[in-house]
Amino acid sequence: MGGRHYRLVYRSVERYDCKSNQWSFISPMNTQRASAAAAVLNDKIYVAGGIDDTDFLNTVEVYDPDTDRWTFVAPMLSERRWFACVPFHGYLYALGTK
Repeated sequence: MGGRHYRLVYRSVERYDCKSNQWSFISPMNTQRASAAAAVLNDKIYVAGGIDDTDFLNTVEVYDPDTDRWTFVAPMLSERRWFACVPFHGYLYALGTK
């Protein structure tokens, strides 16, 4: 999800199908980001923080595989990159670098 190649930061996302052993693109995230954290909670994928081409991010997006759509949710209280995001008992925890 996302990523960086030199100064180019991506918002693209790829999905792996283990039955066909193939990768395909799904809808891109709303924000280009690298060094973000991702986690699954309630059958949705959350991607948080990271860095775009100039700034550290506190934004969080959620992907709904049923609609193939990304939506912003409440931002984190601080910008983070190179950290972990862990789901536990209905909550997401952002752990590490600030």
